[in-house]
Amino acid sequence: MANYFDRFKNRFLDNTGFDDHIGDVGERILTKKGKGNVYKKGFHRIKHMSLFHTLIELNIYKFWLVCFVGFVAINISFALLYYIIGSQHLLMDQSLSEADKFLECFYFSAQTLTAVGYGHIAPTSNAASSVAAFQAFFGLMSFAVITGLLYARFSKPRAFLMFSKNAIIRPFKEGKALMFRMATYKNNDLTDVSCQVLGAFSKTVDGVTSNRFIPLDLEISRIQELVLNWTVVHKIDENSPLYELSKDALAETKLEIIALVKGYDEYFATTVQERTSYTFDEILFDVQFVKMFHRDDKNHRTILDLDKLSKTEPCPA
Repeated sequence: MANYFDRFKNRFLDNTGFDDHIGDVGERILTKKGKGNVYKKGFHRIKHMSLFHTLIELNIYKFWLVCFVGFVAINISFALLYYIIGSQHLLMDQSLSEADKFLECFYFSAQTLTAVGYGHIAPTSNAASSVAAFQAFFGLMSFAVITGLLYARFSKPRAFLMFSKNAIIRPFKEGKALMFRMATYKNNDLTDVSCQVLGAFSKTVDGVTSNRFIPLDLEISRIQELVLNWTVVHKIDENSPLYELSKDALAETKLEIIALVKGYDEYFATTVQERTSYTFDEILFDVQFVKMFHRDDKNHRTILDLDKLSKTEPCPA
């Protein structure tokens, strides 16, 4: 096994950006979402975290939850300031209970922050007016930031690609082939779509284990338009680094398949890309993908079943 990859050494890539020393890196190079499997430390945590990038990448439901929780927390904070200054410095009914007074302070805070200003409550002292003026300024800045984040989230170019959960190795043209497939899950079509696939193999020489990155040739590496699903195929022949490796040998190499897909989105008018990877444990043997599309009942349209993207069945005998 140590000398097996020597015949591919002229195809080794050393400009992938991934480290060759497998003993120093995690169990996989990329996450399933295509992000580098890296956690950065040794730097001030506040400086390390980009709030903008975090909120841009955050799940949409979590994003709205963060906005709502932030809105409530800010108004509770300002309500406490108004309550500490004294409810008598706000134009409100002083016969209310203390809990109701705090609630009125909260409502006044929300009205000031959003610049609604119903006029039901108003500050009657310099202290309360100063806090209200600062809150109004803070509210304008906050909503400007949220508006920018919303625009950035909706206008960010994305490929909106789904990949099959597993890659497969199955019989193909009197031999075998490695396959995985993808499809767009939004109402967008990608044109001029290309795919590059790398195989990452571990190699041990004199007790030192390192990674070897070898491009995997594809049957079709570029398609004109991704309308249905695309099954990416790497034929395992004498030119493939997978050719003479058994299932156990592939497991020994800690094989990881890294895929990079690029395409042109006419709505964004720009090139978009998506990445993913498959470790050896995510490769199935002697199965095939089930068909994903069929005609509708009236034979007018093609139905693409995205829930079948990762579905497999045994290969026919």
